[in-house]
Amino acid sequence: MALVLLHAFPLDSRMWGPQKSCHPITPEVLGIGSIDDAADHVARLLDQRGLDRAVIGGLSRGGVIALAFARRHPQRLSALVLCDTTAGVDDDRAKRGRYQMADRLNREGVAFVPDIMLPRLLGDTSFRERCELVEEVRNWILAQDPGAVAAAAIGMAERQDSRPMLSAINVPVLAIAGQQDSAHETTRAIAESVRNGQFVSIPRAGHLSNLEQPEKFNTALQHFLQEYKL
Repeated sequence: MALVLLHAFPLDSRMWGPQKSCHPITPEVLGIGSIDDAADHVARLLDQRGLDRAVIGGLSRGGVIALAFARRHPQRLSALVLCDTTAGVDDDRAKRGRYQMADRLNREGVAFVPDIMLPRLLGDTSFRERCELVEEVRNWILAQDPGAVAAAAIGMAERQDSRPMLSAINVPVLAIAGQQDSAHETTRAIAESVRNGQFVSIPRAGHLSNLEQPEKFNTALQHFLQEYKL
């Protein structure tokens, strides 16, 4: 069974390097601003590869896209892996922040983005003990196209609420979140809202749990895939 992993905002598929042993398909979706359009892009990618169904996973914005895929293409879904993410939508303050970031990106480029995003992406443990990871993520952000980052920010502000459809998801769902991540509880809530969900909390990790504690993350992912023979 194919495994698709969708990267976080404002990064790219390089973030899935520690998961390469699972041989995932890792499309680039930052430049597709609309969440629904990104989900449809994944469906077309499956078509191109001759795949009827797949395990769809994502972290942060990637998880939001995975949920949109479940809503728009349920017949093509074998399982979901939702990491450090949310099924809900932004409040008014968060929306304003995304629009302000998009406007600033269009005026200034990406140089300011790491200072805003790094504290949201990485946990305290990583800042104390993994300076090389902090710098790697910083460089990934700086390498992104500012227009793509702006479009993705606006797409997140305008995304559809996926919470009403969670109870209708009838495939296995693995939800993973770093204990130091502000999205820890919203990710747990997804696992508790679906019919067949399980939640794994990753200690000493923030938002990018797959990078911060890759061994623990990979163990949880592999156990899930083996449990359901995916």
